[in-house]
Amino acid sequence: MIKFLSILKLVFVLSLLLPIQLHAAGPYDGIYVINRATTSYISVHENSTTNQMVVMLAGAEPSNNSWLASIGIRSENSVTLTSIKGVSDVDVVSKVKVVFNSDGTATVTVLSCVDGDFYYCDIPTGLKITTYRIF
Repeated sequence: MIKFLSILKLVFVLSLLLPIQLHAAGPYDGIYVINRATTSYISVHENSTTNQMVVMLAGAEPSNNSWLASIGIRSENSVTLTSIKGVSDVDVVSKVKVVFNSDGTATVTVLSCVDGDFYYCDIPTGLKITTYRIF
């Protein structure tokens, strides 16, 4: 039940995130998990006209309710995402490259991460993470 409510929370927050309309029309839209045992989710939404993607990483457990929103323009099967300063709960400034794979996974590579006032970057530059699309 917590996972379902968390997903609903993600969708609601994304709908309020930006004044642009993003429809679930992109080939990589959906919900991804960092590993199959995690309770953190990545929500991917793309505007099919502009290829602009909004991506949100959120913790699904009540004890980990922080979230980070990022934006970028997709080119073919990859996108470089930059965190949206002043919008997210987490105030770090991060940049990651995401490569979407045909098997429903995506490879995330951390390009940079700068500490914020309230949160610090504990993920090293160059780290590669595989995510799995669950729907």
